[in-house]
Amino acid sequence: MSVTIRSPREPRLAVPARARRPLHPAGAVPALGIETAAQFAREAVREAVARHVDGTLGAIVGEHMDRDGKQVRIELALRCASLMRVPLRNAVPLAAAAELLHNATLVHDDLQDGDRVRRGAPTVWVRHGMAQAINAGDVLLMLPFLVLAESPDAAARNGLTAMVAARAAATACG
Repeated sequence: MSVTIRSPREPRLAVPARARRPLHPAGAVPALGIETAAQFAREAVREAVARHVDGTLGAIVGEHMDRDGKQVRIELALRCASLMRVPLRNAVPLAAAAELLHNATLVHDDLQDGDRVRRGAPTVWVRHGMAQAINAGDVLLMLPFLVLAESPDAAARNGLTAMVAARAAATACG
């Protein structure tokens, strides 16, 4: 079985196209609310999986991400951005990256702890084996960086990418 991760040179958008609507007649794009920004972040998560991971691994990751998790990290990132007066449109990639990173840790943690159920269903390693769970967790660990790299906001491409990398390393260290 082969797994293909798509080339980073393919054109991508970190913010779903619906979030980047043309300017309104008044010349200003209306501010996003938290709920709308959260929906865009969820779409960015789905788009990242669909664009960068295919084959069997893509199906496994998609299955894991489609489970009804609370996605608290998306809302937390957006609420923090709002409190810091960052336009929510610019915070969507960070919110998506946080959710992807969190899910990477869940897949690996379930395997390491031997947890057999997550969100009311068998865990990735139980359904697909240990090797595929490691692969799924690893690719989920890489996707946040691809989402941030596609961000139209220079701060997200630079500073936030380093911050997410530091948090990912700290998480792996315990």
